[in-house]
Amino acid sequence: MKDKNLPPEGHQPPPPPPEKRHREKHHRRGPSFGTILLLILILAVAVVVILWRNDLIHIGKEAGNGEGDGGTSVVSSAPEPTSSEESTEIEIKIDNDKIYFDGNEVANADELKSKITEIGDKKTYNFVHDGAIKGTYDDVKSVLNDLERALSIKVNYNETSE
Repeated sequence: MKDKNLPPEGHQPPPPPPEKRHREKHHRRGPSFGTILLLILILAVAVVVILWRNDLIHIGKEAGNGEGDGGTSVVSSAPEPTSSEESTEIEIKIDNDKIYFDGNEVANADELKSKITEIGDKKTYNFVHDGAIKGTYDDVKSVLNDLERALSIKVNYNETSE
């Protein structure tokens, strides 16, 4: 008896159905166009944010709107010299218990020390102390003596012998 599932004798089996052709995937060696575009966009936003934070570009309410009086302003890039930059001498004055450095009051002898340390030996310091309280006088004189040795500053003590 013949198996019904077998093909008839003398005939060839039917050819297998044609395979669906799959396109071969192209394996790219680099990032896609979309990835490159996304990276460029992120980089551009980062540059704008950095420029905006450093006040190199102005965005928003602070930016000009084209209206105004039409006047121009000039911004000076060099700071105006203070009285301590113009002269070669700085006055250190004690009035009762207040200490003044070049006409400006300082909180204590430590603040005076930091101001003198910033300037260093570029200036001559004139110590004026008429009417000074002894404790304040001693503190300031001690700071000046220490800085004379440490920074080689020049101090005129204006000591009068009576």
